[in-house]
Amino acid sequence: MPLPQVGASFQGDRRGVIIPTTVTTILSMKEAVDAMTVKHSIKCQGSEILVRETGEGMYDLAIQATSNPLGYGNVLESFPDMEQAIGAADQFCKMLTAAQKQGYYLEEGHFVKPERERIPAKEGLREEVEVEAWIEQFIRG
Repeated sequence: MPLPQVGASFQGDRRGVIIPTTVTTILSMKEAVDAMTVKHSIKCQGSEILVRETGEGMYDLAIQATSNPLGYGNVLESFPDMEQAIGAADQFCKMLTAAQKQGYYLEEGHFVKPERERIPAKEGLREEVEVEAWIEQFIRG
């Protein structure tokens, strides 16, 4: 007897025979993985910074805990160019390292430290931002 399909709904009859009532279509694991291909990955401060191609001509910069390698991580920003996204990933790792040295942590796309103003991580991902000047924000608090 074939196994039930994922996402299928079944009902038993009086004799205990399982009868399919509805079947829903879901993406196979391969289709889901193909939709978000990792193009660049950096291990940084206990996390993994990823650049993924979305399949829409865009590249997402995301951070994911290394303790949850099956997750998709949290998207920080999207870029139209892969090289731009990779540069932002490298820049973000430097920012994250500096922030953590000053007692900040990342929460919902912001660098946070008790009794300090939240600093949006997105602002430091633009190409024109000097990493050293950005790091000064963490030092000054």
